Amino acid sequence: MKKSIISPLCSALVVPGLGQIINGQIKKGIILCLSVFVLLISAVVETYFLIKASIKGLALNELYPEMVISKFKAQDHTLLWIICITFIVVWLYSVIDAFIEGRKIDLQEKEGHKK
Repeated sequence: MKKSIISPLCSALVVPGLGQIINGQIKKGIILCLSVFVLLISAVVETYFLIKASIKGLALNELYPEMVISKFKAQDHTLLWIICITFIVVWLYSVIDAFIEGRKIDLQEKEGHKK
């Protein structure tokens, strides 16, 4: 199968950065993998702190879902949005870059076979 198809599929469906590794761009692939991992962990930690702040100060008899959700919605989610949008941008960059680089490799291999 062509690298222009395999690389973006691996980046989109498996792990961002895997397509770059398949294309031979090891450093870029590792950086993308680590970036997505750090962003994912950051989103989980930020969500934890938002939930923790939402239930802080509530009595045990007030810990019902509607109350926690309303307190959670009242929190400032700016950082969480920034993390999530950055995560999506890095993921999309990984897929698009893997496709472009895979296509270049396919064209080089095609030209190499013609000679």
